[in-house]
Amino acid sequence: MYELNTKFIAEPTRGNELFEYLSQASASMETLEGCNYYKVMQDENNPDLIQVDESWTSEEQHKASLQNDEVINLIGQAKQIIRDIERL
Repeated sequence: MYELNTKFIAEPTRGNELFEYLSQASASMETLEGCNYYKVMQDENNPDLIQVDESWTSEEQHKASLQNDEVINLIGQAKQIIRDIERL
């Protein structure tokens, strides 16, 4: 099993928009082979903080998911409003 826990910090006041992008990515990821779960959570006290917890059958399947056209598009859009990314 391969698991990732990542904190995304959006540009100020763009947290809701980032949450939407990551939620769309979640819907796509969960349909892919090897994805056990992909959960997106927004901090109640600071909406510009988004945490993503994901679990895959293997690291290779996670890497393959990043080649999905819809995921590539969403990542491209989300990158514009991400201030920082931290692996937990």
